[in-house]
Amino acid sequence: MKRDYNQPWIFFWAAPDPDYYITDQEKELKRKLLFRQTFLHTIINEAIFEEPPQAG
Repeated sequence: MKRDYNQPWIFFWAAPDPDYYITDQEKELKRKLLFRQTFLHTIINEAIFEEPPQAG
């Protein structure tokens, strides 16, 4: 039986890192989009749960 020591499948026992092939620019864009999404979510939730002003 012939052995091939260059078999890449040996190292696939763990899930590969999804960010391994992402460039720095893509990581920065992903970070900015996540920040904007979180920021908008916070603003919307505060606007929804804010009590309306009471007439005096």
